Amino acid sequence: MVSKSALERLVAQRVSADREAQAARARAATAQAADDAEAERLLGELDTAATTLLAWAERVRRVVELQQQTEDQLSARREEIVSLREELARERATADRLEKRLAHQHELVSAAKAKLADVARTLEAE
Repeated sequence: MVSKSALERLVAQRVSADREAQAARARAATAQAADDAEAERLLGELDTAATTLLAWAERVRRVVELQQQTEDQLSARREEIVSLREELARERATADRLEKRLAHQHELVSAAKAKLADVARTLEAE
């Protein structure tokens, strides 16, 4: 048999243990709520960071695309410059050839004038 004082002590211990357990459960619930709130905050930050990364990835993609277009245009302009330089070289060669031909024609005209002058002098002398 259990004495009344022992029973009261056991009941008091039980009540105290229940209170401690209830307080521990309340602390655990508070800690869990804080952990849940922190997890939600971190998830929100991760979501924001992911959105920011996606935006930067799109910007980088556009920059790379523009760079490629610029490089393509630059390459096309360089090809045009090479083509124009080749055309200029051909035009200069043609101009040089025509200038030489013109100079030769001037020489022929000068020679013909000189011969005509000689013929005219010879005719006058007679």
